[in-house]
Amino acid sequence: MIRGLETHRSLTAWAYILHDRDDADDHYQFAIRCATARTVADVAWYLGVPEPSVRILRGRGAFPKYIRYLLHEGEHLVPGKAPYPREAVVANFDFVAVVDAVPARRRPSADTIARDLMAGTITIESVYEQWPELLEKHRRRFEEAAVVGADMRNRIEWQRRDAEDRAAADARAEQARVAAEAAAADARAEQARVAAEAAAHEALCDEWLEAEMDWYEGAEGQQYMAEQERITAEAAASREESNRKRETLQRRDDVIDMIAISRGLPGVRQAREYRVASLIMFGPAGEVGIVEPGNQVMNEDGEIVSASDWRNATVEELTEPILRRALSIEFESELSDEEYAEAIEDHRRDVSNVRGEISNGEFHFAANANRIAFENSLNLCKSWRRWPDLVEIPLPHAKLPRKEMEMAQAARKA
Repeated sequence: MIRGLETHRSLTAWAYILHDRDDADDHYQFAIRCATARTVADVAWYLGVPEPSVRILRGRGAFPKYIRYLLHEGEHLVPGKAPYPREAVVANFDFVAVVDAVPARRRPSADTIARDLMAGTITIESVYEQWPELLEKHRRRFEEAAVVGADMRNRIEWQRRDAEDRAAADARAEQARVAAEAAAADARAEQARVAAEAAAHEALCDEWLEAEMDWYEGAEGQQYMAEQERITAEAAASREESNRKRETLQRRDDVIDMIAISRGLPGVRQAREYRVASLIMFGPAGEVGIVEPGNQVMNEDGEIVSASDWRNATVEELTEPILRRALSIEFESELSDEEYAEAIEDHRRDVSNVRGEISNGEFHFAANANRIAFENSLNLCKSWRRWPDLVEIPLPHAKLPRKEMEMAQAARKA
């Protein structure tokens, strides 16, 4: 802008000032006189500014009056604007002489000043600077007018702001109402969509279920069900057979253990099985008996064979008949099926109880104060150490007294 003022010769007189003391943002204002008539667009192009910032001064003495406005002198000193010294103006002519040549404004009446004070177009300070004699004469009236005017302007401003706040609140309420209605409409639409999808899914499920039922009722479905029943029955039979075999093997092991324990035959199950098999005697009619080790036995055909030939007897050959004959040694008559099953359960329970009694803590912590319980544990250890796969003998506690420790260690040795 400044460069445009200095380079274009058609701008014969110009002056500008920086207004940096007003309530508004800092800005430049200028006054220009052209040699010939120019449009607003021409001047704006010269200065490189937007066209709305250029205004044509009209009226007699408009140019020197506007330069006086640049200084905010006299009637131009109003609230929100600060006075500027003449040194702040930059011009290419003697603007001071031009300003001083402007005829002084005719002194207004007291009514006019009071009206301007009430309107806020002038201040008490500007009245004091321009017409001190009037201020001295009408001070109270002028001050009351300024106060009343300020109060009225404040009320008007408050009413304006209150109206704006109410309008803004109404606008926000309307926006909230519209948003709530939109949200409710979206929710209803979503509910309808979900309900429609659920109904469609239920209808599809019903259709699929009906088709499945029709298929099952048809020849192919009946064949499939029969095949599934066959597979299920075979699986159940297989599980039952597997359980029967497992139970038979367990009974066989229990039989071997019971005979070994009753006859005092030591060792793990493989050794016990060999020793038990050497005691089995089959008579000519298929009866079973128990013999002492080293003797010969008779097989089912009445032939005398070595007892070791029966070591690999089958489960069926060793289980129930052997148990009946082995246990019937201590009874006057043979066992019934119920007595046989009860004998098996008693054997398993006895072994489990022995494990608990040995591991119940007496073997670990008993001392002189509990001597009887400690000795009972030692006796159990000595009795059952011959079958280590049935009953595990625990290690004695490290805090046992030396004598009890030696006794406990001796009881564990086979």
